Amino acid sequence: MKIKNKFLFPEYDVNSLDFKRDKFVITQRILENGNLRQIKGLIKIYGLKWIKKFIKSSGIKKLSIRSLNFWLTLLDIKDKDKILKEKLKNQFWNF
Repeated sequence: MKIKNKFLFPEYDVNSLDFKRDKFVITQRILENGNLRQIKGLIKIYGLKWIKKFIKSSGIKKLSIRSLNFWLTLLDIKDKDKILKEKLKNQFWNF
């Protein structure tokens, strides 16, 4: 399977991206900016278990607060409030 949308990975040569080696960056970019087709492909390649694990661990640092909240809610991930509080704690600006 090839990555066809270069706009998600402007600083990468998409032909050199590897689904195994680069799964963190691929997951982050698609969860943050991907369309429905790309999200379905992400689920097909990595599975919901991996995506949930990514959101709970790396998502705190890698996803925007808006995307993190969206995916936590959509996937009904436990400890949503705790994860969001951790994300807000790590922001530069407290509003």
